[in-house]
Formats: sequence, C-alpha cells, structure tokens
Amino acid sequence: TPYFIRPPQRGLVEYYVDIGGRTRLPMLIYHIPGRAAVNVEAATIERIADRTPNLVGMKHAANDLALLAGADLGGAARAVRFDRMERFGRDVMISGTLSDV
Repeated sequence: TPYFIRPPQRGLVEYYVDIGGRTRLPMLIYHIPGRAAVNVEAATIERIADRTPNLVGMKHAANDLALLAGADLGGAARAVRFDRMERFGRDVMISGTLSDV
C-alpha cells in the first residue's frame, strides 16, 4: 500500500492492478493501515483480486479480523500475517486463512 498519500479505494485498486500487470511474479496486497494511513476495504480487495490473476494473498498487519471474514480473494490463496499479533493465531486459522507469510 502506498505510504502517506491516503489514496481513495479506487486508487488502491488501480495501484495494485498496475503493479500486477507489470509482472508475472506472485503478488501480495500489503495491508498496513498504521503506516499507510489508509484501510484497504474488503470490496477493494475483491476488485483487486478480480483484475489481478497473479495475486496470491495479503499480508495483513492490522487488528481487524472482520476484514478477513469479509474479503474474498477469489482463486487467490489467502495468505495472512499478523505482525506482532501472534495471540490471534487461532482466530486467523478459524477464519479460513490457508497459510502464514
């Protein structure tokens, strides 16, 4: 997520779609609202996933388990990591997360 510029949700979609279109490498959404000053919403994640076939998951560095339940990454593997939030490990597994980054 771009730091410090607070893009609207449509700007986040275009940012990630543009990056995804420039590479064939697997790609992650990096959700770090504490540093980027913007939240990536569930609908935004879905729009990115719909347009970015090489999206493989999301690094989630926020205390927001509801986002995991509300976001559908389509065919993308749901890869999530909680920075310094290991106490949520059980809840993350229950949410359907497939792996840890």
